[in-house]
Amino acid sequence: MKKKLFLFLLLLAGLQAFAAPAGQKGITLDKKGATVSEILDAVEAQTGFIFVTSGTDLTMTRSLSVRNASLDEVLRAVFTGTDITWTVSGVNVYLSKGSAAKPGATDGPGTARTVTGRVVDSDGAPLPGASILVDGTSNGVMAGPDGRFTLSGVPFPARVTVSFIGLTDKKMTLSGGE
Repeated sequence: MKKKLFLFLLLLAGLQAFAAPAGQKGITLDKKGATVSEILDAVEAQTGFIFVTSGTDLTMTRSLSVRNASLDEVLRAVFTGTDITWTVSGVNVYLSKGSAAKPGATDGPGTARTVTGRVVDSDGAPLPGASILVDGTSNGVMAGPDGRFTLSGVPFPARVTVSFIGLTDKKMTLSGGE
């Protein structure tokens, strides 16, 4: 039986059924001297939330040890003393500098963003080497061994094609703000 390509990704696709509520407890991390980006990757892996950034520096280092914490508790600990704010919309967590990020409100059409996600099959198994390509451009990446990817410079709205050898291509429209 041929597996159908199931795309558990992205941001802006609004796959709210797969996300835990933002206030739900359950994140456990013990990171010392890790970049904020590494911490957020670990949160994504545990929760299914997807972080969307626009011009936000995530290279600063932090030490964080939490047990059974909510997403909000983790983000408060990570971003204390910075001007980075966040807004949760479905499975997407929008990070920005200054006042709270408003999905789709501050970014006009054509605004480039960074998209992160994970490509899995219908059974939830990662699809390493899956190709993620912004239609009409040469902007694309391949998923890593765990099916995760980061695609920079994605103009919104955008149409993305995900392909994997032996499976049917999956097209998604990323419009921002869902």
